[in-house]
Amino acid sequence: MNAVIVTGATSMLGIATVQVCLENGVKVIALTRANSRRKSCLPKSELLTLIECDLCDLSKVDLPEDNYDIFYHFGWGFTDRITRDDPVLQSKNIGYTLDAVQLAHKCGCRKFLGAGSQAEYGFHTERITEETSVTPGVSYGYAKYAAGKLAEKLCNKLGLICIWTRTFSVYGRYDSENTMIPYALRQYKKGEIAQFSSGMQMWDFLFEEDAGKYFYLLGEKVEKDVLVNVASGNVKPLKEYVEEMAEVLNELSQDRLFRYELERGTEDVPSNGINPCVSKLRELTNYVPQIGFREGIKKILDFDS
Repeated sequence: MNAVIVTGATSMLGIATVQVCLENGVKVIALTRANSRRKSCLPKSELLTLIECDLCDLSKVDLPEDNYDIFYHFGWGFTDRITRDDPVLQSKNIGYTLDAVQLAHKCGCRKFLGAGSQAEYGFHTERITEETSVTPGVSYGYAKYAAGKLAEKLCNKLGLICIWTRTFSVYGRYDSENTMIPYALRQYKKGEIAQFSSGMQMWDFLFEEDAGKYFYLLGEKVEKDVLVNVASGNVKPLKEYVEEMAEVLNELSQDRLFRYELERGTEDVPSNGINPCVSKLRELTNYVPQIGFREGIKKILDFDS
């Protein structure tokens, strides 16, 4: 690859993917919101160019001329708990995605990679493959699904390869503060008890650096339209992840213990949650995640210290 364009470049997925691209000598045009607080989190490199552009302005932006290969679209608005289930607001993201496809075509990109979500699948008790039925539970999931299908259709019309990913539970240093791991770490630092559900549901955590590697390799290697799950493949009950996090924190702590409580009386509830199949991802990229959950937690702690 010679050069790529990245929207949502200061998101967790964006930062991780930009990092891998730069490490491999790829020039990056990073599109960021004007008020993004995370611009300083992007790596310093002569290969990186930052351009302020809100998602609503993708149809107007002029980018430097270059031999662009891939357009990575991580940008997505209205992701907080309240707006995630607002149909009107989420529908705007569908338009932003199509604007991104058109910008990719305008810039001469051969491929468009969009970041979909596990939310497209909705609730399933069985293992989730790319052929699993799509039954979103919230507007966010419906919008991701519609954006992916329409992006593929527009890519086909414009002659671009469309890679649509459905990403499962990426965590790391730039995670949303409302997710489980940041919550647990906040409670730990405050010396307060972290409270969780029974933790019987199955879960899959993928560290941000491995996610960035997957996105880089998908962009580099895939030469046809594809839908692919992006996850670690290390699926186990959420309770075991909580216990593992407690072990790491208590091993490293000098002055406090990580205290947590799991909801009781629900141990007999059938296991459900997130159980993605990653065989297609492994086949396409020939890559296995290198950072286990314990190491990932330690990296977050090192970053926060």
